[in-house]
Amino acid sequence: MPIYDFKCLKCEHQFEAIVRIGQTPDACPVCQDNAIERMMSIPTVSTTKLRDRNIDKRNQQVDAKRRERKGDQIAFERDFHKKHT
Repeated sequence: MPIYDFKCLKCEHQFEAIVRIGQTPDACPVCQDNAIERMMSIPTVSTTKLRDRNIDKRNQQVDAKRRERKGDQIAFERDFHKKHT
């Protein structure tokens, strides 16, 4: 089943829902009103190249965060030893 973008006409909350073609969700997940319209959405394309690029980018972000935390830990230990020796 496809994922569609919807907008609540009462509270203007935008959300995604998996529904059968031609159907709409029963109610808005925020205000529970049933005045919902389907929005135009851009189709997504997933290729192996795009997926691999996104995985590489995420891995780089994780590695950078890990290095930052390691540096913070080293600085904390250095300061701790200076204060307590």
